[in-house]
Amino acid sequence: MSTATIKTANGYDKTQNAFVFLDLLMKHCLDGNAYHGYVKYTIDAEATVHLQIKTDSTAACFMVDSVVTDGDKMTLKMYENPTITDGTSAVILINRNRASSNTSSVGVYSDPSDVSGGTQIDEFYVGGSVGFKAVGGDILTGQKPIMLKADEDYVISITNDGSASSTILIRFSVIEE
Repeated sequence: MSTATIKTANGYDKTQNAFVFLDLLMKHCLDGNAYHGYVKYTIDAEATVHLQIKTDSTAACFMVDSVVTDGDKMTLKMYENPTITDGTSAVILINRNRASSNTSSVGVYSDPSDVSGGTQIDEFYVGGSVGFKAVGGDILTGQKPIMLKADEDYVISITNDGSASSTILIRFSVIEE
């Protein structure tokens, strides 16, 4: 199937004499509007770090693809519209279509501070055994993307509930129209 045919996804392709169906992530990849990023933290025992997601005038779809940790127990909570001092360390968002020159309008920062309040929209626990663990589940763990409002701040707060310093790696996706 040619690239031109794929870009006419979810319709009848006369050249192939068949219907073509393509999932939305693949369509956005082809259009150059799907991005991924990752962040790695080492978190002291009973400490919390934050990941900020900042939309501009365009809404975007966000989803954590995977979370891996060597920690005994980590708590991840996602908040909408918290009080926050914006982060300054931008997380690089990589276009999934390596031939596209599009860049994401969503800002992701690994170091926001003075985070408080907001509406909690998800919560998940990671850990509980020896060695690195991967998880899958809700918004925060790859199964349910969420449409973020335009001109809004979101924060994922990651708390190390264990008794020793632990490392966590979070991979996520951003899809824009």
